[in-house]
Amino acid sequence: MHHIAIVEHQDFSRYAIVSLLQACSKDQIKCHNIASIQELKSFVSKYNDAYIIIDGQSYHIEAQKEQLFHLKQAYSRCNWLLIFADLSEGWLKRLLQEKSPEMSILLKDDPIDTWKDGLREFLQGNTYLSEQVKGILTDQENAGYKVQQILTQVEREVLKEIASGKSNKEIALERNISIHTVVTHRKNIFKKLEVNNVYDASRYAIRAGIFTVNDYYI
Repeated sequence: MHHIAIVEHQDFSRYAIVSLLQACSKDQIKCHNIASIQELKSFVSKYNDAYIIIDGQSYHIEAQKEQLFHLKQAYSRCNWLLIFADLSEGWLKRLLQEKSPEMSILLKDDPIDTWKDGLREFLQGNTYLSEQVKGILTDQENAGYKVQQILTQVEREVLKEIASGKSNKEIALERNISIHTVVTHRKNIFKKLEVNNVYDASRYAIRAGIFTVNDYYI
């Protein structure tokens, strides 16, 4: 008997996951609905070789990422699967901090065959990353490398100020340089990062860890 905890607040998604698990499992399974980290702690303390499926956007789980990773370390015999509608910058950064997260990851819009393959591997105790997830994680790593290795220190500082929403005039006044110099920095940053707008440049800044969404200048 495989005991499977499902942390998913949407009834339809939970139903779909259970149906796929039943179709993919060769063994008998029992699914348990879990609605909080505290409930999950109680579950894994009782079933310490269980299977855990967590929607990273359910029940404020994202704000409790550190607790979740500590729980995973404490109950390493459990098998863990994270699912996402969208991999946020916060989750990406946290996942890349782990040299070997040993968690399977699927996206909700992955093809059904990918879900079946992923769940089969998961139920066999293996780690599975969908091709979409692999691509996103690779892009994230490359973005961070690009900012740290290609931009100069001054350009990284200006990029952070651009990402925070400051105008060329504000940046020039704060750095005691001319607006022309700021414009030149901006052009060089955009060219090196191969972007055309502030939004894409800001994503690079977040991925490189030089700026967070809490730093926005209002």
